[in-house]
Amino acid sequence: MKGIVIVTGIPGVGKTTVLNEFEELAKEKGIKAKVINFGSVMMKILEEKGKFIDRDYIRRTSIKLQKQVQKEACERIKENLEEEDILVIDTHMFVQTDCGMYPGLPLNILKELAPSLIVLIESSPEEIVRRRELDKSRLRDKKMLSDVKFDIEWSRTIASACSVISGAPVKIINNEKEKQKEAAKHLLDCILKVLVS
Repeated sequence: MKGIVIVTGIPGVGKTTVLNEFEELAKEKGIKAKVINFGSVMMKILEEKGKFIDRDYIRRTSIKLQKQVQKEACERIKENLEEEDILVIDTHMFVQTDCGMYPGLPLNILKELAPSLIVLIESSPEEIVRRRELDKSRLRDKKMLSDVKFDIEWSRTIASACSVISGAPVKIINNEKEKQKEAAKHLLDCILKVLVS
């Protein structure tokens, strides 16, 4: 059992919370699983290059720089697969740049990672807006309910394209209020079905 799983979700969906629960659950069951945040790896690379940019503003840098750092991050992330049975990559289907929507998994990155499963963590648009308003630790753009609905649909559209290209199934897991443990269990069950069966 070895494989890469991509877990995505729009900002405010509670993806990080679900993935923290997932790591604990995997550990309890004796499963070697590691979650790596793609954006954190990109931040580390930028810092090594002497560029100190807030993580919420990487998307405002040039597309050329984003592509370069994304490629380097992908190479570093893949090195972890040798040590783990399951490598879960926490990322986004897209980021909104000044030039338009930029994919979190462009073709070269998607082919390099060759995921076994793609997961979208979702919540109701109303819950996402509420969570964003409560989270003062991030520098997120203020968005209307209609913007959040659009972002959810756009993520699904990109995920379906990634599925066609990679051959990996797409699973949508709902992260309801106060039910992140259930979402984490659902995630682990799906991963095991794909990687073991």
